[in-house]
Amino acid sequence: MNQALKQILILSLFVLTVHTRVNAAMLALDGQWLDEDNLITSIVQSNDKIVINNKSGDTSTEMNGVVSGNTIIVKIDQQSLTGEISEDNLIITWKNGSKWFRDLSGVWENQIGLCLNIEQIGSFVRIKDYKGQVESVGFIKDDGIVVIAKKDKKTSAGELIESNGISWGDGSSWKKKD
Repeated sequence: MNQALKQILILSLFVLTVHTRVNAAMLALDGQWLDEDNLITSIVQSNDKIVINNKSGDTSTEMNGVVSGNTIIVKIDQQSLTGEISEDNLIITWKNGSKWFRDLSGVWENQIGLCLNIEQIGSFVRIKDYKGQVESVGFIKDDGIVVIAKKDKKTSAGELIESNGISWGDGSSWKKKD
């Protein structure tokens, strides 16, 4: 094999590996999700296979599905339900019109070590400081997280990084603690 062909082959494998890693990171759906009524659903993912455990009161429904690109297909009683995953992995929009939002509730730490608490109901988020005072309120939208600071009314936009990080438009970043 000549040198040029070897370099093309190596470069092709590198591009394929990077592309696969980027897609795998974008499809990380593991964790808790909230529907518009604030009911909790958990998703467990292994490669392109998923298991959804949908709890309602004392009953739970387990559904199997697959992920391909930004599409999720779940089998429910011999029927399929299809959903689209937002680019930032924050929202699943189902063909029946319902939406699920990634559950961001919990303690988050910013880059200087301050802890903040996110409370969430459906797509609504409230951010509290370490004293429990509300600092910001906002929503998970199709284009990311948008919050408005309570004190100065400044708007900030955030993007989910993997499932445990938020990168904010002002350059700051948060990591989930729990």
